[in-house]
Amino acid sequence: LRHRQAAGGGMRRNLEGELQMLQSEAEKLRRDLASLKAEKLESQQRWQLITPALSEARRRVRELEGQLEAAQEESTHEKGLGERLERETDVCQEKLRALRDENVRLSEQCSELEAHVLQTPLLRNSGSSSAAAPSRRSGEER
Repeated sequence: LRHRQAAGGGMRRNLEGELQMLQSEAEKLRRDLASLKAEKLESQQRWQLITPALSEARRRVRELEGQLEAAQEESTHEKGLGERLERETDVCQEKLRALRDENVRLSEQCSELEAHVLQTPLLRNSGSSSAAAPSRRSGEER
């Protein structure tokens, strides 16, 4: 009987020790759960505070993306206009060169004609009127 009591007492102490350990573990788990619930609540509150700012940031990003796209389109358009103006400038410069060349040619032709006109009165003064008439006709034919 004593043996049984001693064995039962040892078992009881083991069970009580295990129960105390389990109660301690349960209490630790309750504290962890309470901590996690507090963290969850804090996270939810932060989320509620952040959500409007996040929505506003997303809206602003979309707005900026639209502005960027418009600016890129404008830049492409302006680049095309610049290239067109460059081509037109090249054409105009080429025409200007041609006009300068023509002006030089015409100036030379005028100088030749002036020299010819200046020589014509000398022929009249030194020669007969019949000699001057053919010169004038040949000048008119030009």
